[in-house]
Amino acid sequence: MPYIKDKLERMFLDSLVKTFLLNDDNITGRLNYFIFKLAKDYIQIHGESYANYQKLIGELECAKAEIQRRMIAPYEDKKIEENGDVE
Repeated sequence: MPYIKDKLERMFLDSLVKTFLLNDDNITGRLNYFIFKLAKDYIQIHGESYANYQKLIGELECAKAEIQRRMIAPYEDKKIEENGDVE
């Protein structure tokens, strides 16, 4: 996960996230739209190429891996402790 050191840039991005989440508790559909729109606009601005598509997919895959590593795996470990493991 690339960590953003610039405090102002991080604050700006965090404010975008908060604004997105404040609009509706249910992000189903809205998150998909937001991610697709971001990708579509990126390609419109930077041009259609394999490298640009690869950048987009790479970012999505890395974000997915980070969610799995830092959020889902600890949750699953907690549930194993609470409910017992599969035998």
